[in-house]
Amino acid sequence: MGSDNSTLSSDVITLNHGVQQYFIPSCEKNRKIKIIATPNPSKGLVNINFENWDDIELSLSVFDALGKLILNTKLNTRNTQLNLSDLSSGIYIISIDNHCGGASSFKLILNSN
Repeated sequence: MGSDNSTLSSDVITLNHGVQQYFIPSCEKNRKIKIIATPNPSKGLVNINFENWDDIELSLSVFDALGKLILNTKLNTRNTQLNLSDLSSGIYIISIDNHCGGASSFKLILNSN
């Protein structure tokens, strides 16, 4: 059996073997912060890593499918782990923004069974 190393790309998202990558504009022009969220779908623990980050504080919010704010926290490290295991299975929106007005959001599928 051969291995499929294909990657699907667009301006917003890159999907490569289940690893989702998102981008948020940096405070520096022509630079984007790369956001890697794994795994997605998740059983509750989600690792979020930032590359090309200029060490500014980021704000992370989690919303349920109805738009209700579930969690809001400040991030000041390149790697963080969200523990969402106490939430019900479903689709959640993760929103990350910086003080310069840049923002990115993505869907997270939670299978807490």
